[in-house]
This record gives sequence, structure tokens and C-alpha cells, in this order.
Amino acid sequence: MIGRVGIAYANSGDTRAVVPAFEDAVRQTGREAWSATVWDDGLDGRMTGTDLLICIGGDGTVLRGARTAAVHDAPILGVNMGRLGFLAELSPREALANLPAILDGTLGRIEERAMLRAELLSPVIGTPPTPGEGPYHAVNDIILGRAGIGRPTYIQATVNGARLASYRADAVVISTPTGSTAYNMSAGGPILAPDLKAFAVTPVAPHLSLGRAIVLPGDASLELRVATDHRAVLNVDGQGELGLVSGGGVRVTVSEHAARLVRIAGPNEFYEHLSTRLNSLTARTLQLLLEDSSH
Repeated sequence: MIGRVGIAYANSGDTRAVVPAFEDAVRQTGREAWSATVWDDGLDGRMTGTDLLICIGGDGTVLRGARTAAVHDAPILGVNMGRLGFLAELSPREALANLPAILDGTLGRIEERAMLRAELLSPVIGTPPTPGEGPYHAVNDIILGRAGIGRPTYIQATVNGARLASYRADAVVISTPTGSTAYNMSAGGPILAPDLKAFAVTPVAPHLSLGRAIVLPGDASLELRVATDHRAVLNVDGQGELGLVSGGGVRVTVSEHAARLVRIAGPNEFYEHLSTRLNSLTARTLQLLLEDSSH
């Protein structure tokens, strides 16, 4: 039963303007509501006892909210402020109209998305991507890549202790099904169905090394170690950077936590949405090419 609802929002004028309407809508159902920006340092503490987190913004807002909510096993409802996204499903108008039914449990379903867990392997330098010593949890992806321009990084990869590859590349992207439509897709990696418990490993601009992506099962343990004198950088869901030196690395497995998304549309909506997004990107690319050729 949902009794306490949090509202996490992107810190922009348009988004802040709709927050009071969501607070009022929740309180009109007799439930407790609180709100904070998704970047609020106290967000994790406020999640204690929260049964649902409404994330208002775009996919980036939902990603940050999902990492926080997952630790508390709370579902999230993504509200899209205009851009086409995979995670923020509803417009503010649609969300407000359907909120009473969602809170009562008569509308919507919970879609669980696999997350990744990253454990650091010494030696490391720099500032961790999140406070503390880890482990770190990712909704989208974990990226290990070069720290500077001009030189690729060398990365040794093993799966369950067995040698997989020696990458000489700009980076290696480890992606969840959710993140497979982001950087992973741009790097030529596979798109994974959202309900899979698996992850993709995709090299970015590989040089004379394994250039193909591989999909690993949910029980696999992947280790990536830096094998170069040049500093490498680890990035978790695009939040902060952690410097790694030769011998350092990361162990990646499927997380014990999952992102739990409240969905109104049916389970096949992902494929229709994917087609729409890819077609819009293709159309935009063609438009830019035509504009460029006309100059």
C-alpha cells in the first residue's frame, strides 16, 4: 500500500513549476508527499519509508532517482517534460490524470530493470563517482576508458576468471538492458530487451583488438583491468570520474538491486517506442546531411 510519496525533479524552471500540482494531487488522496531536486544530497535520507518516487524531468532525472530508490526497494514513476525518452513515460498532464488510480494500485504495472554492481579493484586514484568506498550501482552503464586525448587504453577482460579479450580501445562500455539504447548503441553495441537479466560489453573505437560486443548472462562476473602506464577513467552512469592506474580495475556483476518502474503501457510498448525513436534519429540525421550539403 502506498502511503508516502516522494517527488524528485530536475532543477529547471519548467519542471519546478509543476511540482506543486503533484504535491497537491498526492495530498488530496490522503497521502503524505515530500519533494526535492534529484540532486539534493539529502535525497537518500528522505527515501526512508517512501513507497513511491515520482521523477519529473527526463531520462537523466529518472536514472538518478532510480539509483536512489532501488536501494530502498521503492518503485519510480517517470514524468517526461518534453523530450522523447525511454524511462519517463508520461507527460505531466497524463501523470496527474492517472495518479489517483496509480496510487490505489488499480492502474499500472511494475517493470523490473536489471542494474549493475561495480566493485573497485586497487590501485585507484581520484574522487569516487559517489560518496564512500562503493560498491557502485548503475542503471545505465559503467564505462572504463582513456583519461586523455590521443592514446587508447589497454584493458584486460576476464569472465568468471577465464580470459575474454585484451582491448586496445578508447573505452569499454558495460551496459544494462536499460542502457543498451544509450552510449552502447552509439558504439555499435546490441540493443537488449528491457526484461533481460544480462549485460553487454562493447569496445569503443577498438584498435587491432576484439571489436565485437558480447552479451553476458546475469550470473557472469566480468573483470576489467587497466594494462597501460597511462591513466584510465571509470564512470558510473555518467556521474563523476574515478582515476585508475595500471593494475587497477573493476569487477562488474548484475546488482542485487533492481530499478522498479511504474508502467502504464503494455510490455510491448518498448518496441514501438524504440522504432519511433530510431526513426526520429534517422530523420534528423538525414535533415542535417541535407542542410550540410546545401552550403
